[in-house]
Amino acid sequence: MNAPVAEIYEHWLRFEELPNFIRSLGSVQRIDDTHFSFSTLRKGKEERGVIEVIRQVPERTVAWRTISDGVLRLGVVSFEPLSDTATEITLKLRSAFDPSISGQNADEYLLNFKQLIENRQR
Repeated sequence: MNAPVAEIYEHWLRFEELPNFIRSLGSVQRIDDTHFSFSTLRKGKEERGVIEVIRQVPERTVAWRTISDGVLRLGVVSFEPLSDTATEITLKLRSAFDPSISGQNADEYLLNFKQLIENRQR
């Protein structure tokens, strides 16, 4: 991605903006520094849950878990500076109970995130 790692990291931490690049999310609202409520549509049904940030390494990694309807999902995003103006992002999503979470979802979210960041820079 054509942006410095600090900028990319700060944008990712704005969980309230997740629906801007994870289109299935309806809304995300901050509860406190590490918890966010969310709503989403899955298979035509509204689902509500909580996102909990469980690990942060500034400008390197953010890990979280979501709990909704008894389903636990995990996510980790890593940031690797390639230069002063370029960053590589790796996103891993996992759900033992929801096979609809896949690498294809991660690729789509990262592409949408890239477009969002690069459009803001113009």
